[in-house]
Amino acid sequence: MRIAIMTLRLHKNYGGILQNYALNKVIRDMGHNVETINIVWNTRLTPLKKCFIWTKRLIKNLIRMKWSPLDFEGQILKQDQITTQYTKAFKIKYIPLTSKIYYLPNGDFSDLNENYDAIIVGSDQVWRPKYANGIKHYFLDFITNSNIKRIAYSISFGTNINEYTRYQQLQCSNLIKKFNAISVREESGIQLIQKIFKYKKNVTQTLDPTLLLEKEEYLNLIGNYENNDKIFYYILDYTEDKQKAINQIEQKLSIPSFTLTPEGVDNNSTLIIPPVEEWLKAIISSRFIVTDSFHGCVFSILFNKPFFVYGNNFRGKARFDSLLKTFGLENRFIVSSSQLKNRQILDEQINWDTINQTIERQKQISKNFLFTALA
Repeated sequence: MRIAIMTLRLHKNYGGILQNYALNKVIRDMGHNVETINIVWNTRLTPLKKCFIWTKRLIKNLIRMKWSPLDFEGQILKQDQITTQYTKAFKIKYIPLTSKIYYLPNGDFSDLNENYDAIIVGSDQVWRPKYANGIKHYFLDFITNSNIKRIAYSISFGTNINEYTRYQQLQCSNLIKKFNAISVREESGIQLIQKIFKYKKNVTQTLDPTLLLEKEEYLNLIGNYENNDKIFYYILDYTEDKQKAINQIEQKLSIPSFTLTPEGVDNNSTLIIPPVEEWLKAIISSRFIVTDSFHGCVFSILFNKPFFVYGNNFRGKARFDSLLKTFGLENRFIVSSSQLKNRQILDEQINWDTINQTIERQKQISKNFLFTALA
């Protein structure tokens, strides 16, 4: 079967890239041909549009008396060629991609009707309007070929509240009824689908794709490594209190911490993003993990690394709630460094045997969903 995966634009987020790599690998191992729809940010402006946008930006600069580049698109493209060189290399090497589709504000996906037998939407926060620009595309509004299967795998809303406008809700309610199979990543996603879209059919809760691969798959990516007996912190949205929490854990465990270019996850950063393999190696080789990232949490669990997740409401707290509940790890979640004071949790042992058994059990459910949906 010829299959296309539609996920959020693959850019420089490690978790976003690895969830797509994993889903791609799982489907290929099932014997299918698979590609990821190569969505890129549209930096191409017509002369008329460029004149309008540049004039608008010039007026704003004069009013604010603060200069920002007129050719913002060109600046971003030039910057990205440098900052994302390693993440781009990973995608080229490991993730088969379609031709580029220039997405923002609108993209032409019509050619996909001729090339594929099924299109899978997922994983990540693909049904969260504030993350998925042009949300109706992620409900496959462009499919006109009735023979193409429409599947949503482990999709996420990121939150347990309705962020859809009434118009989006109406649009997507009609489109979701055309799906052949739907699974969600968070338990709250089932209730949201029923509430927002009045969807009556069965919805399955499945694992994030990264948890479907064996540990050896990731070890093969990073090659040889040595344990470093350090704390690795991966923070997407830095705050002083998060740094305070890291310092407290350093003192408690009497070991140093490190990270990989902390500014590198900022969209405005000019730092080169380290390779995906280096990020994986940092998690796998470290003794303890501190993160506010969903996939930082996922890989800590997969590789049985003691960890703390510092709550990140902006990026979607419901994701953490559901993940940690699945594995009985709710006590690894904090929202303030003050929660670490006078607590013995750093001394508590995690029952990794039980957690690994849960992973295997949930993995079977998730793979069965894909097998059945693609049959």
